[in-house]
Amino acid sequence: MGALLPNRSVQLLKRFVFILLVAGINTTVFAQQKLLFLVVGQSNAVGQGDSSLTVKTGLSQAFEYRYTDDSLLQLADPVGTRELDFEKAFTGSAWPAFAQRLYQLTSKSIVIIPAARGGSSCNYKAELSNYGTWDTCGVLFRNTVLKTKAALKKIKQPLSGIIWMQGERDANAINSGVLQTSEYQESLKKLILRFRHGFGAELPFYLVQTGYYQHHPKAGFDSVQMVQERVASLLPKVYLVFKTAKFAETNRLKGEIHYDQGALNETGKAIANEVYRLNPQLNVARIFADNMVIQQGVPVKVWGTAIPGEKVSVKLGTKIAVVKAAPNGKWLISLPAFNYGGPYILRVKTLTRAISYKNVMIGEVWLASGQSNMNFTIGRPVADMEKVVAGANYPIIREFNVPAGVSKTPLDDLTGGKWLVCNSYNAPEFSAVAYFFARKLYLKKKVAIGIIHTSYGGTPIEAWISKDALLTHPDFKEKIPALLKDTTDWAQMQVTADSANREKDKVVLTASKGQQLGVHQLNYVDSGWNSHDYPVRVADIQAPPYSLIWLRKTIVVPAKDVNRDYKLDLGKVLESDITYVNGIEVGRSKQLDHTFYNIPHGVIRAGKNVIAIRLVSQWNNGQIGSPVDKPVLKSVDHKVMISLGGTWRYNYTLEPELLPGKGYQNRPGALFNAMIHPLIPYGIKGILWYQGEANAANYVQYKSLQPLMFTDWRTRWAQGNIPFLFVQLPGLRGAKYWPWMREAQAFSLTYPGTGMAVSIDVGDPYDVHPHNKKPVGERLALLAGHIAYHDHGVYEGPVFNRATIKGNAIDITFKNTKSGIVLKNTAAGSGFVIAGDDHIFYPARVQLQGASLLISSPTVAKPVAVRYAWEPNPNTTLFNKAGLPAAPFRTDNWEP
Repeated sequence: MGALLPNRSVQLLKRFVFILLVAGINTTVFAQQKLLFLVVGQSNAVGQGDSSLTVKTGLSQAFEYRYTDDSLLQLADPVGTRELDFEKAFTGSAWPAFAQRLYQLTSKSIVIIPAARGGSSCNYKAELSNYGTWDTCGVLFRNTVLKTKAALKKIKQPLSGIIWMQGERDANAINSGVLQTSEYQESLKKLILRFRHGFGAELPFYLVQTGYYQHHPKAGFDSVQMVQERVASLLPKVYLVFKTAKFAETNRLKGEIHYDQGALNETGKAIANEVYRLNPQLNVARIFADNMVIQQGVPVKVWGTAIPGEKVSVKLGTKIAVVKAAPNGKWLISLPAFNYGGPYILRVKTLTRAISYKNVMIGEVWLASGQSNMNFTIGRPVADMEKVVAGANYPIIREFNVPAGVSKTPLDDLTGGKWLVCNSYNAPEFSAVAYFFARKLYLKKKVAIGIIHTSYGGTPIEAWISKDALLTHPDFKEKIPALLKDTTDWAQMQVTADSANREKDKVVLTASKGQQLGVHQLNYVDSGWNSHDYPVRVADIQAPPYSLIWLRKTIVVPAKDVNRDYKLDLGKVLESDITYVNGIEVGRSKQLDHTFYNIPHGVIRAGKNVIAIRLVSQWNNGQIGSPVDKPVLKSVDHKVMISLGGTWRYNYTLEPELLPGKGYQNRPGALFNAMIHPLIPYGIKGILWYQGEANAANYVQYKSLQPLMFTDWRTRWAQGNIPFLFVQLPGLRGAKYWPWMREAQAFSLTYPGTGMAVSIDVGDPYDVHPHNKKPVGERLALLAGHIAYHDHGVYEGPVFNRATIKGNAIDITFKNTKSGIVLKNTAAGSGFVIAGDDHIFYPARVQLQGASLLISSPTVAKPVAVRYAWEPNPNTTLFNKAGLPAAPFRTDNWEP
């Protein structure tokens, strides 16, 4: 009796005593100590990390993981069926690691109810052989619900969540064309709703993203991943908890679709971390994250959700504040203002949870918003992208990219996002305008600069204004009540549109009818095609705005010049191209200001040669060349120059039609609800705004909408008249409404705390998306220096002040002329026009008289009005000595 028991016997005795103790615990108390998860999906949901195991799956088993003395106790089948041997079934899965990590975080027993079926599909169309389908019309779903309810009845506790780990079968079905991406999305959404119908409408649903499989095409897996991300962003309490796409083939078992044990362990731990982070016991708004920048000089407001009535504490540096969560679980804490500094750790705590954010800086935070020109990233590319990226080493400049989203009602939180530190790796993802603004501001102030970038291409300003504010506008006060009564699921409609856009993008990537017909080959007969002289623009040839266009150009190279090395200069190419010479692909590009391709030696032949281009047009933004380009095939030694101007043949009927999705991002209030409201009241210094292209035809309305928007935002942020700095539209050929739109934009300058960056001289006359973003961002920074920081110095160009008629001329005076007035680029005209009572404008002469200009024309004896730069793409001549341009202006108030 007195002999010591061997260690193994001690452990067995401990386990036996522990199980006896568990059996004697009051069920209700014990239930409060457990977290129950239903694990659903296909083979990776139960795991095959040890390929020697034969993993049987069942629907009526549950396995409990509990810890004592730092040892994992594996209690098989607490619901009493014991159909599986626990050790054999789960050695090769992610769930021991999941349970261990979640126990470390919560100190609660973890119960796993496995309901996975290897090879099963989500949509019935993807079902293969007898593997089964999770479609709600299938037996797998019905049996899972019935048997899980039976298990829960014995455990006497509801589910804590459902973990879904499936998608490979459906990805392969999409690859084979059996299943459409939109069908998979609809089936996954319905499945989640049906599970919630059975187990609770608020039940958290955790999606484990499907990974890749080296023996199958990537496209289907990309589609499944995008659907999973989209569903997680649309349905409440559906979370993407782990992106298994990060695993390479080396994490597979002998090239199989299953993950090895190391990958499964990592998966399990990562899922546990996310489940814990998403636990409603404590959540912090997603704008708060590692590497964030907090606005100096204003109270630091932090908010989130917690258990109703629970105390939440927030600590930053030495400052701490405590508040109780409201009955709805929401909480908001305000810390005293900070001066510049860092790095800090922001700590948020409750009695049972603690969240920390590292590398937090106190500095200047600016909100950058608008449409595509604000959304234009450095990597799109900007002018001199390689040089810009190489020099982007500013670790205390950070940018938070708000995920694009649409909502009919204001959202409390974002769907994702993170703060990126500015370095050469992250820089391509930065908004180009915002980056150049931040860089200039940083170089001036040497403090942390944070950019919250929230923009969406092609969207009108009314999408960025709250419905409450729009109700005060005469053009919207009748529309908004109708929108409020609209029962359409905007988010779901956006899903459908996004799915259509992905299908469109898939066509762009895969359509190959032209190649199959040999359009790119030398001997293809194109005599039946239409022709157009270079440059070739989509609008000029009346091709659909979204289309795939083939173009061909035949040239002759003398035999004596064949052995040279050649370069192809196509000029500007939009939106993207694949270019062939004599059937050989020589390059492909996207949105380049100037496109050059080196031609491999030996491709050029003596005599006839054919250049064939597969051009992609989107947003009616497709073209080869511009009027200022001189396309040429030239030898590297510059001794041979063969023009590519003149006639090109084209055909836009060969490839499938591109059908863009019709989303809801343009609906009034849709983007404010999803991409602005969740950011309030995060402290900011000011707002940067680059938008207007989508509203140009309604320029009269815009005159009141832009002030309505920034007044709405200022009111909600409750920081007074925070600076609102906006970009006036640049020059663009054919944009007939833009002169009037620029005037409508400038009207906002009558409001306090506003500034306008003039970009009339740095646009691209042939591209609505100019690549030269540096001067735009830097001019915004100059305005910020003056308006937000009260810096001294030149911050804008000459500003029109007064017009006085003096005989046969008009004298124009200006404000802000300390830097003088300069006229340049006048060889192409003065940029000024003058008119009499007949309202007919004529080109004008300009005389510089110190800080004023005298405008006249021999054609106009009695002038009454002058206009400057009043064209879609004007010749800009009026600057100050700092190189800053004057904004377009007019002295009349005549109707267009």
